[in-house]
Parts: sequence; C-alpha cells; structure tokens
Amino acid sequence: MNSLFKIAIICPCKIEYDKCKLILNLLNETSFNGRTVCFKKYNSYEIAAIFAGPGKIQCASATQLIIDRFNPDLVIDVGGSGSLSNDFKYNDIIIAKEIYEFDICELEDFNKSKDELTSKTIFNDISDESIKCLKMTMKEIESLVNVKIKLGNIASGEKTIKDSEIREKMCSLLKAHACNWETASIIKTANLNKVSGISIRVITDNADEKMEKDFYNNWGTALEKLFLILNTIFEKSNVSRLLNL
Repeated sequence: MNSLFKIAIICPCKIEYDKCKLILNLLNETSFNGRTVCFKKYNSYEIAAIFAGPGKIQCASATQLIIDRFNPDLVIDVGGSGSLSNDFKYNDIIIAKEIYEFDICELEDFNKSKDELTSKTIFNDISDESIKCLKMTMKEIESLVNVKIKLGNIASGEKTIKDSEIREKMCSLLKAHACNWETASIIKTANLNKVSGISIRVITDNADEKMEKDFYNNWGTALEKLFLILNTIFEKSNVSRLLNL
C-alpha cells in the first residue's frame, strides 16, 4: 500500500462536487483531461474529488480517468438517491452492498441476468464478524453527526423513478432499497479495474409522485449531511475501521 491511502470521490453533479469541495475543504483545484479535480491530504489519506457530470457515460469515463491518473486504492460513489424502502427516510445514509443496473431489461426479467447486471462493493459477502464491526463503527459516526446510516442495495439506471407502484415493484423484485442514475457505472468501472469501491449516498426523496419537488427541496441540505459524514470519517481516521483494513 502507498504511504498515503488514496481515495477518489466521484461527484456526478456540480452541486455534489461543490458541497464536497466546501465541506471537506478540498484545495489545489486542477484539470484532468478537461475534468475538474480537487485534493486534500489527511493524516493517513489523500483525497481526490472529480466532477464527473450526471449519467452513466460521464461517470464511468470520469471513474476510469481518475483511476488512470490518480491510482486510488478506493473509489467512492456519492450523491443523492431516492428511497425504495420504507426503512430508508429522508436524509438517511445508505452504504451499498450490491448495485443492480435495472434499466437494461424489464424489471420482471432482471433476475435472468442478475449476475451480469450486478456490481459489488467491498461490503458485499463480508463475514458476520466484519458486519458487526462495521455496524459498531457506523453507530459511532451516527453519534457525531445526527443521521442514520444503514446498509442496503441500490438500483441504478438512467430512469427517474417517481411512481409509487414502480417503487414497490423495484423493492420487491430487485430487493433494492434506493435508486439513482450513476452508482452502477462507478462501481462497475472500479470492479473491472480491480479497485475497491464503495457507495455512500443520501436519501433525498421517496421515488414517488412527489419525487421532483422533494428532490429539489431536500438535495442541498441532504448533501451537506452526506459530506459531514464523509468528513467525520476522514478526520477521525475511521476509514481503516470502516473498511476493515
């Protein structure tokens, strides 16, 4: 491992990049092949955040670019997500185990191609003991920032979910707890490069008929909570414990 553990944060949207840069106090902004990137060194980590642009194509290419140029040990997918499960409320943080690329086929046919359309974070298939340690670390972080942090699965695809019936179907058929556009492309690119990947997203809406209003009303404040969580993890040197390194 490098003397400093390198972490790349992929920010799909400008507001996500701006909030990340502000709250993590990232500096030395530069450009990688036309993509805006900023940096910070903590005691044990070096962070690089890249403004990718929304959607799977832009996020996949930005993830590959930061892997090639920065050589990270870990890629982190960040941003907002809609809740597909009543277990996840506004401003809750979801740490993903598996990501399902749901827009390739009909929902009813997903399980026929599930292996091919699934990307996995480092929290997938970990031991019961590791899960126990992870949950203890999450509880400690929750006590420092007033949010709930939970493990779950994310359905990812370039289709905005704003229908209660579809929401329930995605939860029941895919066993997914939240949805967004980009996570699959970021984690799949990390998987293909054999780089560890995690997704830490914040719930902005319920993926129902009020989705658009709720999303835009909650996005900014929800992102602030997300990046306060990340900053707490980095400042308190909890990365090693969170990842069981």
